Formats: sequence, C-alpha cells, structure tokens
Amino acid sequence: MSIQPGAMLYTQAFGSRPENVEVPHVDTRAPSSSDNNFPIGKRWVYQNVASYELIGITTSNGITTANWNLLASDSGPLDTLTGGSGGAISPSAGNITLAGTGSQIATAGSGSTITFSLVGPYSPASYTAHGVLIGEGSSSVVATTPGTNGQLLIGSTGADPAFSTLTSTGGTLTVTGGAHTLNIDLAAPVTVPNGGTGATTLTGVLTGNGTSAVTGNAVTQHGVIIGGASNAVGSTAVGATGTLLAGATGADPSFTASPSVTGSLTAGTTLTATLGNITATNGNLVLGTAGNKQVYTSVGTTTAAGANSAGTVALVGGTATVATTAVTASSLVRLTCQALGTVTAPSALACTTKTAGTSFVILASQATDTSTIFWEIVN
Repeated sequence: MSIQPGAMLYTQAFGSRPENVEVPHVDTRAPSSSDNNFPIGKRWVYQNVASYELIGITTSNGITTANWNLLASDSGPLDTLTGGSGGAISPSAGNITLAGTGSQIATAGSGSTITFSLVGPYSPASYTAHGVLIGEGSSSVVATTPGTNGQLLIGSTGADPAFSTLTSTGGTLTVTGGAHTLNIDLAAPVTVPNGGTGATTLTGVLTGNGTSAVTGNAVTQHGVIIGGASNAVGSTAVGATGTLLAGATGADPSFTASPSVTGSLTAGTTLTATLGNITATNGNLVLGTAGNKQVYTSVGTTTAAGANSAGTVALVGGTATVATTAVTASSLVRLTCQALGTVTAPSALACTTKTAGTSFVILASQATDTSTIFWEIVN
C-alpha cells in the first residue's frame, strides 16, 4: 500500500501547490538510494517498522542517489542507558554524560566517538613477559626483566627494584623488616629477634602468626623439630647411630633402635640387620624376580668351616668331617655333589653324625669317592 500525492492545496497568499512534501509516502519496505524521485524533506513510512526523511539528492557520473535519514523505529527512540548497577539513567538537557573514574578510567570525546582509557599511563606494548610491573609516576608503567630461578626482587632507594641473586657478606645473611632484624650467621650462630646468639643452639623466641611460638632454647642440637599445636615447638632427643624415628599414637615420635612398622616395609636398596635376626613371624622369604638368589658372603672351603653355615669340602675315602660351630643336634644338612672325584657316577650322600656346636660327618655310598660336596646347614 502506498499514498501518492493527492489534491492541490490552496493558500490565500500563494495560490495552489501540490501536497508532495506534507503527505508521507507509506510503503511496505524501507527506502533505498535509488528512491530519488521525491522532493527533499519527503517522509517515507515503512509500515509498522520505521520512519525516514529524504535529506539530500546527489548526482555523480549520471547516477542520482537519494540520502534517506532514519527518524524513528518500531523499537522506539533511545531514552535511557543502563549500567551494571544503579539502574537506568535518563538524559539531562538532552544529554547523557559518559564519565570515567578519577585516577582509574578516563574518557575523551572527539567527533562522534567517546574513548575510554585506563589512567596510568599504560603502554602495553612495552610490557616484558614474566616481568613485574612497576609504577613510574606520570610516565608509563614498565616491567622488570624476568627473574631467573632463585633470584629475589631487591629494592633500591629512589630507583626501580630489580631481580638479583641474594648474596652474603662475611658469612652472615641479614633480613630487615618490621620491628626486628633477623641475622643468620652461615658459619654457626643464629641471631634471633629478642634473643641472643648461640654457637650450636637456636636462642631467643621467634613469634609466628598463630598462637604458638618457636622457643629456641627448647630445640636440641641434632634433634628433630616437633610441632606443639598451641604449645611451643620442641625437638626430639639426639638419635643414636642407626636408630630410626618412630611414631607413637597421640605422642611425640622418638628415635629407637627397634622401631615397629604396622604396614609393609620397603627398602630401596639393602635391608641389613647388623645384630640379631631378620624374622618373618607369619610370612615367607620370597625371591620374586628371575635371577634372585641366596648369597653367602662367607663360605667354608675345607673341613675347618669355623662358624660358617655353608661351604664345600673334598671327600677322602668317601667321607669328610666338617668342623663348624653353626651345627646343632637338630640341624638339617643339605648335601649336593659339585664335582666328581675318583668315581664316574655321583654317590648317595648322608649326614651320619651331628655334634652340636662342633661338627658333622658326610658319608658317601662309594668308599673311594673324592668328589667335591656342597653342604648347607638349616637350623
């Protein structure tokens, strides 16, 4: 549907004229630049959608172009702006001000654009990856060079801090901060706030942020420091060589030569019993990997076995008496032939006599046997 110019309008002073401008053009679409056969000032109504006004016509290279300006739309005019909080704001004297926050965000208008910027000044292109940002007064914020492993950010009066390697002078490391200074003598003594210096023990009191204090005089040299909950931190007694720190339910752990392990005990390399037995009360000795074996570090090689519980011996006339203190009256003796002597077939072997703490006798079934026999006592 469209409404085209209708009847002539008559005015007393000027006579008649067409109603081409006063009556809007109503259509089912929006105007385009090719809709140029209307006088300037003509309104175009896109039904139920928007209203336009022709504000100019230009001709270039024989092509005439219409410039239609949007006056209103079905969504209505922009009356308010709403931020993240505070609700909607309305214009005052036809204007809404977009303001920044002092010392934080600045706004600047130019032409048809309002630009927001952080107050700094900031120059992001100058920031170094992994550096620490440093304020520079009225100049742009800068970043330090990245610190390497173990370096600390060290201040410098009147200048930018920088990452540096912490060094000591005269074997002493001094840390100053707050009301006290902590001096750590790297040679031996330790100086603590409110305390003195000891050559071998920590003296004085170090106060933490909790309700407990670290009491230097309670920390024994070579002892293990133990937490005290709301009490002062203490330490164990000095552990003797070879002792282990064993826990105790509801009590402080302590060093002991005979620790008790509730669960399994795993040794990364070697488990050694310097004195006493390694006992499996309710278990087995398991050699779980191919190549595992029993290893004797001392093996007898003659009839004089001493205290050995395993060894080899050469038979003389089919017999040998092995002198060893490891044998008991109830010992089991394993016998195997290692090399044949004067016989061509292995003899049957027997342990015929066992004298506790003294010796046992090996007897071969062939009276002329001089074979080499391996023996092992199982008690």
